[in-house]
Amino acid sequence: PSTTEETTTEAKKPSNTESKKPATTESTTTQSTTEAPTQTHTHTWATRTVTDQDAWDEQVCTKEAWDEQVCTKEAWDEQVPIYEGRHVRFCCGCNEPASEGARCQCGCADTYAKWVDVLVGYDTVHHDAEYTTVHHDAEYTTKHHDAVTHTETYCTSCGATK
Repeated sequence: PSTTEETTTEAKKPSNTESKKPATTESTTTQSTTEAPTQTHTHTWATRTVTDQDAWDEQVCTKEAWDEQVCTKEAWDEQVPIYEGRHVRFCCGCNEPASEGARCQCGCADTYAKWVDVLVGYDTVHHDAEYTTVHHDAEYTTKHHDAVTHTETYCTSCGATK
């Protein structure tokens, strides 16, 4: 036990504390008694508060750390055009598509063939959703523990306790 009495010094018990506060002593009563006549010492009794363990703060985990998957882009379907290479006839006069041997709207009957990519349809391509991992730290709260004390009666002259 530890006290702040000037006349008595006792070793403190080790404790797990983050903030140490000095022990406080409160004298509440003082009385004088006389022992048997053979003794020459007269005890002067007083009371004091002794700190057995200082107050301390403790960090208590209220929520463990966790990782969260957050959607950054929703899934979607894409229509992709499909082309095929084909020989297509064009009018020599206006360069519009034309049929071989037939007259074009411009009146020309001459055509030429050209290799071109022709849209023949669409293909659906599915894209999965995209996610990012977000880390969340553990959450803590501070729990305060009061000092553990007791009151004892002692002699202010010789330090005897009762």
